[in-house]
Amino acid sequence: MCLVDLHMHSTYSDGSDSPEELAQIALNNGVIGASLTDHDIIEGSLIFAEKCRKMDIEAIAGIEVSAISDNTLHILGYYPNKIENKLFEFLSKMRKERELRTGKMLTILQSQGVMISEQDVYKEATSNNISRAHMAKALVTLRYATSIKDAFDRYLGPKCKAYISKEIFQPQEVISIIRNTGGVPVLAHPYAMKLGRDELDKYVRNLSQMGLMGIEAFYPDYGLSETSYLLSLAQKYSLIITGGSDYHGNNKPWINIGIGRGNLRVPYSAIEKIREAVF
Repeated sequence: MCLVDLHMHSTYSDGSDSPEELAQIALNNGVIGASLTDHDIIEGSLIFAEKCRKMDIEAIAGIEVSAISDNTLHILGYYPNKIENKLFEFLSKMRKERELRTGKMLTILQSQGVMISEQDVYKEATSNNISRAHMAKALVTLRYATSIKDAFDRYLGPKCKAYISKEIFQPQEVISIIRNTGGVPVLAHPYAMKLGRDELDKYVRNLSQMGLMGIEAFYPDYGLSETSYLLSLAQKYSLIITGGSDYHGNNKPWINIGIGRGNLRVPYSAIEKIREAVF
């Protein structure tokens, strides 16, 4: 079986596997086309793409960036060709914001008697792109939490005292940056915004007017009805259809590369359309 997976995460953001390990899993699973889409960093994706090419897997570099207007949403950016330097500058700015946020959250935790330092957090990260996932791992290592979920439930989740929201950009800005740096912006897991169908229709229409070029219609949590509706929106607003597992390794052990929960089937045409879009 030939599979395609255009949404996954590595140790460069909040996944448990390295880019090289992801490439090997993709090969083992029969994946023929893939993209690593870490949060706010593309360096791991470039390593992944190079490793995939050596395995005869067609790879496209990718990222995932958060945006907010009335709802928080995630936008995937795919880079099949050249990446402009402005993207690296933008992502560097976002990582600096993450570092500031992490420092503030650690200060709050320390005031509560949780003795965790920045060094403890960085030990859990492969790159300098630290996140709450790395903080959670450090809390488990230091035995303040029994699991990643426990760390989020007790210390790092939105309802916890140590939680600080991060700076998030407007959709128009994220879409423009991705397009202006050589990428194809795609709305990730649309139903995560928890909108009704009519609301989602209006939202996708507005995003398409901002320059959105694709929508993630194939996703592990979506059944036939959800996928069919997203396919209709793609047709209605002339959007590229993509999909992926949103694999996080041990952080989401019920999801596997290429097949999601077992029901994921992303068409190869997704890769073809992404490549056509930037010519």
